Amino acid sequence: MPKEESPFSERVGARISPELKTRIQQAIDTHGYDSEADVVRAALWLYVEQNEQVENELNQINQQNEALADTPKPSAIPNEPRHDRIEWALTVIVILVSIVGSKILNAVREEKVKPADLADEAIQEAVYNWSILWKKLRIARLTSLHLSDPTDDIKP
Repeated sequence: MPKEESPFSERVGARISPELKTRIQQAIDTHGYDSEADVVRAALWLYVEQNEQVENELNQINQQNEALADTPKPSAIPNEPRHDRIEWALTVIVILVSIVGSKILNAVREEKVKPADLADEAIQEAVYNWSILWKKLRIARLTSLHLSDPTDDIKP
């Protein structure tokens, strides 16, 4: 005996909390649904349609991102004069700070420190332990502010 087809292709069951059951009953009363099944069907359709819209939006965003990735980027040539000056200025600052720092440390301690070793250690510290370095720099700044004006109560 062939199975009679209905307008619904699958029967799905789910256990729900008493609170949700109450909310479904309220939806039936206020929105005029015929049964709990109608409320659940409407909610499922709404869920599917919303997800479809979100998926379409995400696909459009991905397509835009791919299009942007394919477009040529503005000139970021390292030989550009502006980049050369910035790189040169940063290099000079690192070298000067290393020289001054090594002279200060050499005057205070017996163990001598080379400027290159100091610069190398500072760069490694900045690259590998940036969060620790950030805290140290903040504490050093607050300490220097406190030393310049000891009457001012500065809290970290």
